[in-house]
Amino acid sequence: EEIKMTDLIRILVATDIHLGYAEKDQIRTDDSMESFEEILKIAKKEKVDMLLLGGDLFHDNKPTRKTLHRCMELLRHYCMGSQPCEMEIVSDQGKNFHVDGKYDWKVNYEDPNYNIGIPVFSIHGNHDDPTGDGALSALDLLSTANLLNYFGRSRKIDDVQVAPILIKKGEIQLALYGLGNIRDERLHRTFVEKKVKMLRPKEDPDSWFNLLVLHQNRVKHGATNYIPEEFVPKFIDVVVWGHEHDCQVGSIADPGEVERPFIVQPGSSIATSLSKGEAERKHVLLVEINAEKQFRMISRPLHTVRPFVFRDIELADELTQSEVERNEDAVEEKLEQIIREMIDESKEHASTKSPLLRLRVEYTNFETINTQRFGQRFVGEVANPKDLLLFHRRRQVAPATKKDGASAAHGTNPHGPDRIDVPEVLDLVDEVLANHPLGVLRRDFFNRAVEDCVGPKKDKDSIPHMVRFQVDRATDTLVSRAKDTEMDEETMMTEVMKFGVADADDDYDKVQSARDRGLYQKTSTGDDAFDSLDDSDGNRGSDDDGAAASPPPKAKGKAAAKKGKPASKAKAPSKAPAPAKSRGKAAAKSKAAPLVMAPTGGRGRKRKQVNYSNADDDDQSEDQASFVIDDDDDDDEYRGDDAPEVMEIDDDDDDEDESAAAAAAPAPASKSKRVIPGRSKRARR
Repeated sequence: EEIKMTDLIRILVATDIHLGYAEKDQIRTDDSMESFEEILKIAKKEKVDMLLLGGDLFHDNKPTRKTLHRCMELLRHYCMGSQPCEMEIVSDQGKNFHVDGKYDWKVNYEDPNYNIGIPVFSIHGNHDDPTGDGALSALDLLSTANLLNYFGRSRKIDDVQVAPILIKKGEIQLALYGLGNIRDERLHRTFVEKKVKMLRPKEDPDSWFNLLVLHQNRVKHGATNYIPEEFVPKFIDVVVWGHEHDCQVGSIADPGEVERPFIVQPGSSIATSLSKGEAERKHVLLVEINAEKQFRMISRPLHTVRPFVFRDIELADELTQSEVERNEDAVEEKLEQIIREMIDESKEHASTKSPLLRLRVEYTNFETINTQRFGQRFVGEVANPKDLLLFHRRRQVAPATKKDGASAAHGTNPHGPDRIDVPEVLDLVDEVLANHPLGVLRRDFFNRAVEDCVGPKKDKDSIPHMVRFQVDRATDTLVSRAKDTEMDEETMMTEVMKFGVADADDDYDKVQSARDRGLYQKTSTGDDAFDSLDDSDGNRGSDDDGAAASPPPKAKGKAAAKKGKPASKAKAPSKAPAPAKSRGKAAAKSKAAPLVMAPTGGRGRKRKQVNYSNADDDDQSEDQASFVIDDDDDDDEYRGDDAPEVMEIDDDDDDEDESAAAAAAPAPASKSKRVIPGRSKRARR
């Protein structure tokens, strides 16, 4: 029986596109853009109702202008047009999309100033999550430009409420749930504490088809570093799982009954690591839903993806010791033979692009070769000649003892460590710190700093910044306490150890947020200075008139008096340091008023707005308008009418600030003219 297009909602699903990946590589620079363009072409050819993206549209948190421009260019070319959008949103869009409350926000195809043919809906992933000043993501820019609809951002990370986008097309009713990436450990804890609530329509909730898209670890990397599938509520019909790059979609042609919730994993559209999972064929997924809450899925392979062949061998199975003794080049010749076979295998993909190859070699009892020199033989034939080979040794796990602690559990390798994944690094660091307390440095701070350094953010300054802040804080606290009371060595060590056992992990986010807003800066001596960060009640220190007080800069040069020498012999500074320039005005924000959005209509049509109810509590109040957007880990969020006063820093170099700074600064000493006796005025000139 033929199914009419008007009787279906057709959704093209893709995840982990990673625009901008390897853009500085001369060979692979356009790979991510070409795959994204193919996805948009499929969406236009299939005449889908929407394109749904499951996170990590961009590879970097701050994509380059080239990447951002090219993305906007593609969205404008393929998604704008006169094709009518037959979907109608009946939920409160103020609760669905990332808004700041200043303007009447709505889905892009309902804006009369734009002609949107294919609406794009996207959540954020761990690569393009909102951070920094204002907690903005690159998706916010695209959403403001009306090129896509950014949703799934949690207002509170310790009390997550997901309000679905309620979509109607004819008799079909779709509830689209979105949950952008939150740090796995924190979201896992929030699920365990039953503080993740999926809101449902109050009127006839069972008549809606429920689709959830999220971006989290699905594979277990640690005790809480993943989200178990059983955490997903039972009323969800289909889950689109982003973040995992291996493609697990299959093809479901029979729209009959299947086990609910049904989980699909489209995987990435580009290989961002040379691992076995990335070697699977890349696909996107076409989901069709009818009015009877039946669905079917059709996978669409991507043909512009660069071929990738992965192989894992053991040299002991390929060569014998006697062969190596007779021919010293036997290892190199065997590996070259295997690489040639992999090149021939890549040609089966019918692609004109040079392939990616990775040969993982277990070399116990054999000698390795120079991988860089070996790769030069295949320049022009493969896309990655520098890292074709990965040598590793079989790990010998020794029984752990109290003396060697965690290192024995991870085994030893006399030829150096293997390359390990980020989750393994974090688990290793956490295990070592559990057995070796750091004292002044807090364990949770150190874990977070390591994650920011080796994870997707690639923040190379996170660890030294964290260490300097912790040491400075401990020093200042001990000095202030020592002025009031005398402390012996034992008491001082007890006080020092208190810094490393604090049970809250929220201060780290405040410190990072302060650094992003420019409150953390380097002085002329290279030391770190912190404008007074959050005090006990969460607000910055301020003067009586509300202006934030800035600490004076540290003096340049050597100390005025060296140890063991009289102060009179100290070298005086040639010039007195000028007072620090004001960083701007600091004004106290008034308490945030509840966010109230009026229901909006689609292209002039009036419609009834559908209210939500908590899936776990039907008696929940309808007033959900007071929660406000928060970033991934920052606990300085606004909390409706109970929001604390937050100080703002105005970095603009206003004339008023400069005048005030000039008035406060002492007048510079006038330089007296040097008069040389016996010389005339003309000679002196």
